[in-house]
Amino acid sequence: MPKIIGGFATSFVVIAASFGNAAAICGPGVCTGDVTWSTYSISVQVGKCLDGTVCGYRCQQNYYGTGSACSKCPSYLSIEGITSGPGTTDITSCYISKDATITDVTGQYTVFAQDCYYTEPSTPNPPSWSRHEIQEKLLEILNEQLGANIQEVEFTYETRWEDIWISTGADSLDVVDFMMAIEEEFGIEVREEDLQNMQTVLDTIAYIEKELG
Repeated sequence: MPKIIGGFATSFVVIAASFGNAAAICGPGVCTGDVTWSTYSISVQVGKCLDGTVCGYRCQQNYYGTGSACSKCPSYLSIEGITSGPGTTDITSCYISKDATITDVTGQYTVFAQDCYYTEPSTPNPPSWSRHEIQEKLLEILNEQLGANIQEVEFTYETRWEDIWISTGADSLDVVDFMMAIEEEFGIEVREEDLQNMQTVLDTIAYIEKELG
């Protein structure tokens, strides 16, 4: 259980599971001879040297790498997206073949005159936040989590988090939930090493502003 001291919390646990870089290809010098690729899972292949040593993982054909996993190429009009081979590392290598056909009441017809490749999805512009709006959002999150207790606390830029936690009777789990709500609401990561610098509401607002850029 994290221990509350002054700011948010001294520690929190991040649980992550990964089988490695699914899009990785065995590099030169890793194996002294040829690499043998075989099925690891429905979406992943494992590469082994001649002596059986595992040297890497890559995505199966028709899948593309997404960090430490593989995702199936998107479909279009029920036509499955494909790749030209295994080891694809991004969605832009997925495409709908020019030979793909659709059959309906009008007959059979091709969809595209040439292979149609996917593009990276555009990233929407993040919402802009004023300092006052950030303060109001923090108070809103506190209200949702702590209910009526927060109404007794003066919530200004100078208010210390330690005073809030003590006044509301918040425990360590409440603090961690609050931190995670901040990350989700503003689309940022609150790094553990930065928590102790957030002693006041203004400290936290300034951190959020910096992360939002």
